[in-house]
Amino acid sequence: MEKRALSIPEFASLYGLNEATVRVNVTRDKTGKKLPKVMRIGRTIRFTLEAIKEWEDEMMKS
Repeated sequence: MEKRALSIPEFASLYGLNEATVRVNVTRDKTGKKLPKVMRIGRTIRFTLEAIKEWEDEMMKS
C-alpha cells in the first residue's frame, strides 16, 4: 500500500527541519503559510502528500 501522508518526524527529516520546530509551527502558526496543511486524526498529525505538493508549489512562487 502506498503511503499518502507523512508524520511530523518523517516530514522534518525529508526537509531537513528540526522536529520540534515543525511541531511548534503546526500548533502556533495560524496563517498556515510556514508549513503544509495538516490532517488531524485524534492527536495524530499528518501531512498529506497532496498538501505537501501544494505547499511546495506555493513556496516556488514566492
